[in-house]
Amino acid sequence: MAMSDDIISPGAPLTTPPQPRRQVTKRGLTRALITILSPLLLLALLAGVKTTATDYVAYSPGPLLSATATVNGAATPLQNNYHFTTIIARSVTYWDLIKLNLTKHPTTTLIHLNLDPTALATNATAMAQSRLTAAMVAKKILGAPYYIQAIAPSSPAAGRNILVGDELIAVNGTPALLDTQLPTTTHPGQKLSLTLTRGASKEFIVDLTTPASAAPTPMGITLSPTNKITANLKLQVLGASGPSGGLAMTLQAIDTLLAKSPGGVLDAANKKIIATGTISPNGAVGAVGGVDQKVRSAKGAAVFMIPSGEVKQAKANAPANLTIQPITSIDQAISWLCKNTAKPNNPLCTTLAVLSTPAL
Repeated sequence: MAMSDDIISPGAPLTTPPQPRRQVTKRGLTRALITILSPLLLLALLAGVKTTATDYVAYSPGPLLSATATVNGAATPLQNNYHFTTIIARSVTYWDLIKLNLTKHPTTTLIHLNLDPTALATNATAMAQSRLTAAMVAKKILGAPYYIQAIAPSSPAAGRNILVGDELIAVNGTPALLDTQLPTTTHPGQKLSLTLTRGASKEFIVDLTTPASAAPTPMGITLSPTNKITANLKLQVLGASGPSGGLAMTLQAIDTLLAKSPGGVLDAANKKIIATGTISPNGAVGAVGGVDQKVRSAKGAAVFMIPSGEVKQAKANAPANLTIQPITSIDQAISWLCKNTAKPNNPLCTTLAVLSTPAL
């Protein structure tokens, strides 16, 4: 019997019939590229969202800091009880912006502000200036005198018993302290007496009362504040920049200089004092910004001294039982300490009490 052609012999290999070749069209190629590239484009977009900075800044509570004081190059054993709060600022990416807007972060505040590349250098300069100002104000508060720097010719002061270099002790009997100012112009009938010393001489008084019939005239005296306290006081702060530690550093400087006085320091009760605010050469305390987050770091403090214009914002975010004390000047801060933490015989508190007593 003959073998049929359609029967496969045992052991013969199986074969697949040839398939027709598929044509690659433009549309198919486009679809393939989209399929491949879409995940890559999505990943690139996400990477851009996560790394591209916006024109927003986020700030949150930073650490408590305090100044280290040295006198004549030697560190003082005085405990640093005066602290100032800080904030940590960072640029915000689009990814951060999405997350912060979708969820509540009470310890993070967003502000629409570009971080200036020069901000770090500017803030470093501001901190250095703030340290110098704090030391200067502390010395002036504790009785650093004013000296006569110049006397204008043909002025009411010219030809009187006043010389350049004389030390000004009092004006109209009031000790010359931080905010001492002489009138720039005389007025008819104006009463003015200056208590002066010259070298090792005793105090003497020069009467510059203006006659009732005299015309207004420039006073002609220029004062130059110097330092009766000859100690070389320096303040140093690590890990912060900007001027907001001015108030705290000034209080620290004052207590450093008061440490050996009979009445001791202003914070004799050894409380934790937190203060924020800039300090000006005339003792004025200025606003700092960011207090809604700065106040969150003030837990456990006896008081949080803050510029008066920022009290409302601070109270809205303050920890429970924290005393918020509005401050406009260094004198106000000292007065609070005199009433709450200083000893009754503190020399600075006694002086302020005498100066603030109304004349009879």
